[in-house]
Amino acid sequence: MEWTLPSPPPYHQFETLPKID
Repeated sequence: MEWTLPSPPPYHQFETLPKID
């Protein structure tokens, strides 16, 4: 997954969000 946001991806949310490959 590529992030186009100026800030780093919310890794803390990844723990709760479903993992999409």
